[in-house]
Amino acid sequence: MEETKCMNPDALHYRFRTQMGVKVEPFKKSSCMQEVRDERTNVSDSVDSIVEVEKLKLEMKMLETALQGAVRQAQAIVNEGMSQRAVHQAMFESIALMGANLLQIYLLQLLFERKFGIFRV
Repeated sequence: MEETKCMNPDALHYRFRTQMGVKVEPFKKSSCMQEVRDERTNVSDSVDSIVEVEKLKLEMKMLETALQGAVRQAQAIVNEGMSQRAVHQAMFESIALMGANLLQIYLLQLLFERKFGIFRV
């Protein structure tokens, strides 16, 4: 009865040959049971592998989240540094422009004093 449950090709061949009256070696029932045990072991190994892959997947997701947070934090630091540099550069340019304007005024005064002899007090 257990032979019919096992779909092993050897078992089917054995049944067919015995029904036809051909003498063959008796089929070992234990090989079918061994196959069932092997399949259970394979399924168990597969389930273990799936669980391990899921754990690794979860761990990778957590690492990805941590790395995204670190990237955001680093970008915030860079942005803050850049904004400070931009403010400092703008202040430097403003001071330089004011200095250039004062120099132009002084040079124009010298020009008018020499050309027209106008002294302004």
